[in-house]
Amino acid sequence: MTPPSTTEANGGGAEADGARWLPVVLVGHGATASTLLDAAKAICSSGFEDVYSVDAGSGDCAALSERLREVMGCLGDGPEPLIIVDIVGSSPWRRCVRSVMDRRSAVVLGGLSLSMLLKLATVDRRGADAKIVADACAGSAKRAIVISDVRAEG
Repeated sequence: MTPPSTTEANGGGAEADGARWLPVVLVGHGATASTLLDAAKAICSSGFEDVYSVDAGSGDCAALSERLREVMGCLGDGPEPLIIVDIVGSSPWRRCVRSVMDRRSAVVLGGLSLSMLLKLATVDRRGADAKIVADACAGSAKRAIVISDVRAEG
């Protein structure tokens, strides 16, 4: 997997006001990350500048670590990234935390979902703080969980 450069991902680099997009890395088991990103893009065609997906594939931890290193390397010395992982405590989660340790810092959010990605598309991430964006995405995911006890009539 070769991630797009920052310039390719956000359509030409920094915005006119000079603010850079907060980079976001999605990580999931199998093809979860790329599949959810594709689904979100089908619903909301913009707002995914500098969003990268890393699929864990068949569970090869060494290969996942290599893909994470590659993507993290593309981010350069820009703002602290937000990493959203599908399952907290899983092998991909632990690999993300280790990858972050090689960097200066990052915010890691667990529970990757379509509702999180749709919120991500609506948040202005130009010059944004990773923790604030993570809080917005987490809040959206929490609000998306609803239990309805629906019973058929008759």
